[in-house]
Amino acid sequence: MQNATKLGRRRKPFTTRDGRTIDGLYRAPNGVYRVVKTGYQFRCQDEAEAIARFYKLTKKTPTTFSYVPSDDLELDEVADIVVPSRAMRLREVDRQLGTGARILPGEPATQEEIASSQDPLVKSIHSIKVRIPDSVFYDRMREELTNNLATCAERTGIPHLLGLASFAVPTNISLKSLMSSYKEFRAVSEKTKRKTEADFKQFCNLIQATTTNDITTAKALSYLRIMQAKKVSSITLANTFSRVKVVFAYAIKKGYKATDINPVLDALKVLHVEGRKTSKYKPMPISKENFWKLHGVGKDREKAILLLALNGAYYLQEILDLRWEDIDFDHSTICVDRHKTGIIRACYLWQETIDALHKIKPPLATGPILKSKYGTAYNASAYRELWAELREKAGVGDVKFCHIRDGSFSAAAARCDEMLLKLLVGHSVSSGDNYIKRNPAQVKPATDAVYAAYFPAC
Repeated sequence: MQNATKLGRRRKPFTTRDGRTIDGLYRAPNGVYRVVKTGYQFRCQDEAEAIARFYKLTKKTPTTFSYVPSDDLELDEVADIVVPSRAMRLREVDRQLGTGARILPGEPATQEEIASSQDPLVKSIHSIKVRIPDSVFYDRMREELTNNLATCAERTGIPHLLGLASFAVPTNISLKSLMSSYKEFRAVSEKTKRKTEADFKQFCNLIQATTTNDITTAKALSYLRIMQAKKVSSITLANTFSRVKVVFAYAIKKGYKATDINPVLDALKVLHVEGRKTSKYKPMPISKENFWKLHGVGKDREKAILLLALNGAYYLQEILDLRWEDIDFDHSTICVDRHKTGIIRACYLWQETIDALHKIKPPLATGPILKSKYGTAYNASAYRELWAELREKAGVGDVKFCHIRDGSFSAAAARCDEMLLKLLVGHSVSSGDNYIKRNPAQVKPATDAVYAAYFPAC
């Protein structure tokens, strides 16, 4: 007797979570899917994706899904839909129902065909309202949109679905990488970077986000409510929100795609402080007495910086930006672009200022005027610490460096023409800023007005 070919044990077809049987597909206990006909194996984390891949490999058409009514489902777990029959063939209608309804083989019944039938069973079989679990409904929707996109667009009447395949999946960017990128921002001081990093970490922890896809408008609103409950000032709150947003805004400058970052910035637009109180800056000119107290306790470098700031109405950062090449000692003038606005500003130097600068002028007068003992330029944060020591030594109380500019501005405004004042402090003038380069000494009346207010020394 000839031995029969051993075929092995028949594998049980794969059964989905909702009870469907997929003939020809087997799932091993270790999670590996196998096409029974060809033996091809593959892995998929998502069940619906595995089924869609099986149909694509075998070129099968998914069988019609049968929705079974269930009376024990909660209303919030189900969706009410109408399921049309798709397999009522003419012979089956004639044999089972004995009706004369003309339903074409393989085609869904039309409303006219259903209406022409006198048998109530035909009507009920073509329009059955059932309760379907949400998980089943969306699994089926995913399957249809994955495999039958053109059919979905045609039957739903939504042609926009045809473009679904070309949609790009948003890149999921790590928030830690964005923060690391921001730390490379050279135009920001280390102190500001530390504040920004602390606020950004707090934001990520409060909304439990690790990537850009985790940030939604709902989570941003939750963060807003938490921060508002802390009862901090509106200005502090607004500054905190700004530091969080700037990390994402800077990411675009560093080469991240705007299409990946803009949705996050849109979600963070809700981080807005209503009714924020903004007070106008109130000038506080330094008194003549306090200025000369500071000058008296300072060393040669501090004396030169104090006189230069008062002479040209400079802020601290503007002093730090000045270079020896900007000073024309032969004509006692300075003419530079103001870094904040790019506007030309001029200054006529007093003899006292020139003498003080000569004392600290190095043999090779190049680079920044103000350097540390290591030969590097100061930043504003570092020099403010030195300023605080000088202020304490002079015993002048809470005098800020910007009060020197306020004093110079106020003295010049009280005694000279408005145009000369603008040329001195770096405000735009209608006559054209470039003409100032030809003759920076034209601002001498403005600097003379400041000199008259603060000299002679106390």
